[in-house]
Amino acid sequence: MGTGSQRVGRTGSTSSGHRGRARRPAPTGAARLLPTGAAEQTKTTPTPPRKEPRQERARQTMEAILEATTELVARDGWAKTTTNHIARRAGVSIGSVYQYFPNKTAILVRLFERHVALVQPVVARFLDDLQDHGCPVERSLRDLFVRLVAAHSVHPGLNRVLEEEVPRPRALERQGRQRGQALVEEVAQILRARPDVRVRQPLVAARVLEQTAEGLIRWMVHSAPESLDREAFIDESVRMLSAYLHGGESLASTPSAGSRPG
Repeated sequence: MGTGSQRVGRTGSTSSGHRGRARRPAPTGAARLLPTGAAEQTKTTPTPPRKEPRQERARQTMEAILEATTELVARDGWAKTTTNHIARRAGVSIGSVYQYFPNKTAILVRLFERHVALVQPVVARFLDDLQDHGCPVERSLRDLFVRLVAAHSVHPGLNRVLEEEVPRPRALERQGRQRGQALVEEVAQILRARPDVRVRQPLVAARVLEQTAEGLIRWMVHSAPESLDREAFIDESVRMLSAYLHGGESLASTPSAGSRPG
């Protein structure tokens, strides 16, 4: 729909380039990594790294720790991964791990921040496109789906385990909820201003859009069978959400950007 040059494969990558106009700063409410209910499972508060590496060797050590954690959590799960395992996998001493991270939760926080850093620019671009009344809603949504699939496909095994197994610290969850609410309110404000959007309650519609898109994308990345036609799935998801935002108008006669002749 709209951007026919975009094609999405198993990794969710896209070949289209960025349009030329200036982009807004990334919003603070751009991503959620874990289910909100997971926060009730722990009283742990986010623990930042003990220190930030300044020299190249130190940066390499921290990177090795993060990569080792990513591999181990994806393979063995969060509960079975210990700091000793991480140190062994990273090829560093346990003291080096604790030099940068006081506990395993601190590593989780850093991995979460990395994921947010991937997602934030995608959501910022979506908001920018959605606010542009010359950009069709269908194109904005398809771009959002393609780029979020790509972001969630980076270390999908890790993301799946973090989503299903790891209790997110309460403070981190609270911050995520606040950022998420701010994002929904911004989307609602944009929807109110678009003449081609016809929804009775823009704030509710923004929440429906957020939850539906997130659920569809996570299923496609983490649970979909190998046989799934991802382009077709994105096309139909965009068609459904576009029809909803246009007030229930049927888009059946409008060919999607990624559709192929039958």
